[in-house]
Amino acid sequence: MKLQTKLTLWFAALLLLVAGALLLALYMISGSAAEATAKTTLESTVSRYANEIEYEHGRLRDFKGRTYDDGAYLQVYSADGGTLMAGTDIFGISSMMPELLWKNESATVFRIETEEAGVYCYILWLSEEQNEKGRGGKLDTSSEMAFGEMLVSDETDADGVWVVGILPEDSMENVMSSVVRYACIGLPVFVLLAALGGWAIAGRSLRPLRKITESAREISDGHDLSRRIDIGRGRDETHELADTFNDMMGRLERSFDAERQFTSDASHELRTPTTVILAECEMAEKTPEDTEAVQESVAEIHKQARKMSELIGKLLSYTRLEQGTRRIDRERLDLGELAADICEEQRTVASRDITIECETEPEVYVDGDAALLISLVQNLITNAVKYGKDGGHVYVRVYKEKDNACVSVRDDGIGISEEDLDRIWNRFYQADHSRSDESRGVGLGLSLAQQIARLHGGRITACSKLGEGSEFIFSMPRT
Repeated sequence: MKLQTKLTLWFAALLLLVAGALLLALYMISGSAAEATAKTTLESTVSRYANEIEYEHGRLRDFKGRTYDDGAYLQVYSADGGTLMAGTDIFGISSMMPELLWKNESATVFRIETEEAGVYCYILWLSEEQNEKGRGGKLDTSSEMAFGEMLVSDETDADGVWVVGILPEDSMENVMSSVVRYACIGLPVFVLLAALGGWAIAGRSLRPLRKITESAREISDGHDLSRRIDIGRGRDETHELADTFNDMMGRLERSFDAERQFTSDASHELRTPTTVILAECEMAEKTPEDTEAVQESVAEIHKQARKMSELIGKLLSYTRLEQGTRRIDRERLDLGELAADICEEQRTVASRDITIECETEPEVYVDGDAALLISLVQNLITNAVKYGKDGGHVYVRVYKEKDNACVSVRDDGIGISEEDLDRIWNRFYQADHSRSDESRGVGLGLSLAQQIARLHGGRITACSKLGEGSEFIFSMPRT
């Protein structure tokens, strides 16, 4: 099932659940709502009716008001409740009126059952004083006095009338039934329209995802990693996904290009010593009697085989580090002592007249793999010796800088041009192509050193000036 359909169905189900809850709540409160509606209707109707009444000494005079208004029947009773002075006794409650006046307070709504139907009643005591004040204005209905209370009070001879409003229960039930019926019809229609709107909105929102899918399929089918997803500008999650996908494709493209270049460079570097070895072997076979020529061929074969072995070893090390198959055995190391030992070793094996000076601070401890860190520092010093000038110097310094342990390797050799400085970290890249094959390396030392630095949470930076020398600084967190 498509995501658009799933979202629409979930949305519609949620709306149906809410609509069902609303209908249930409406049904449950319909009774109290009917009573509240009856109270509001009767209060307003009886108040208007009372303002139209004119009486004096308990007798109506010139009453021309309505006895039916807004669905309610209106009546006027004498002070004792025994005489119907105005209105029609439709539901036969005139005989019940004295008892109702005894039981219920003025300005209240109550429900009774008659022979004809159930009705809501509202009674209001209207004294002659209230009649004078309320005429032409708003009647004060705040008085709450039952007929019995009136009889036992000091106002037994009070002059006034009872105004009664009667509202059939059926009319209220019909109103509430209509409300429920309309809700039962309207809410499903609303849910259906909302679901259709949700379908359209979901389709519009998911349209960029379809473009992403189509672009990914085209990239997969055509193997074109340069393709990118274009869904226009935006800042929502879909555009963020497209940007992330484009970034990923960019990294993949660069990675594949680098792998192709790596394969090409490795093939080239391995082909050169292989070609030399084959040529020297053929020469030795052709002149077996020439001992000197055979010795030269064997020496050349030995040199090229050693270079090939070094290249293969570094390729294997680099691949293991990059793929994470090389286990990192961390231990507490004094980086100063490690660098001093390497400098001492390089002074012994260095084939050039270069002075190596080492300066270290005490107790520069790090948590790292001893073999890898030795390889890193050794690569930096070897490069400095290899590209230094005869009679020159290599300065190695180990020091603390805030929370980092640093190793600086500086030389006063040929230096690196600004153009080549950013490319020295590339595999097989060599800035100085004029050197002899014997003095040149395989071009993997700095790439390997950089990979080791990253595995230890550190980094290597380089600065150089052509003809004046270079400085490489390795830094990593101290223990």
